[in-house]
Amino acid sequence: MSHQGEEDIFEIVESTENFDFWSEQSFVPSEFKDQVKNADILFVPALGYGANTSPNFPPLTEELLAYFKEHLPADYKVDIAIGDENSPTLVLNSDYKRFGKIVITLVAIPVFVNVFSEYIKNKLAESPKPNITIINTTNNQLVPPTVIPQQKPIKKTSRAPHRFLEPAKVSFTVTVVDTNGRSIKYDYKGPASEVKKVTDVIQQDWIKPNDNK
Repeated sequence: MSHQGEEDIFEIVESTENFDFWSEQSFVPSEFKDQVKNADILFVPALGYGANTSPNFPPLTEELLAYFKEHLPADYKVDIAIGDENSPTLVLNSDYKRFGKIVITLVAIPVFVNVFSEYIKNKLAESPKPNITIINTTNNQLVPPTVIPQQKPIKKTSRAPHRFLEPAKVSFTVTVVDTNGRSIKYDYKGPASEVKKVTDVIQQDWIKPNDNK
């Protein structure tokens, strides 16, 4: 199942990347394999991108992992599928804030949704506002923000610059693993305002209305 726009995507597919899959990766040291396998929420790397064949994480991974550790209930375990804390990060030129790949257990869905949604809301709230330049079209001079020329109104354009029209966008992949090891991957890239719809779909796919998680 997929919901696609010109650039954005919301795709739901079956996956083989469950906790066992990640615990068996060669970059996970043997002493950490049980931790990876028994996590409730696991941050996992992209397995190579282009010429880069090493596992890598987006730059926000460390911050998001720390946020989960701080806000998760004590009986939930969060971990990262890497042995080296200085694991490589991959920086892509993109309009999307990338939150990487996360694998979660079925029972962790409600708490994951709450913490993840709150993090995104806070993260976008602290994003710097764009600097908008105003030009007086009567003399092509920059106008100080507190000064509005009174001689003639500022000429209006037919549309605002494209970057000011676009909403904040995010990118992430969430894989849900049930008690039998079956996993479904939710791959989203699109407006941050639609994240709640994505998390609602995840919950609706797995949690019955009468479930008390």
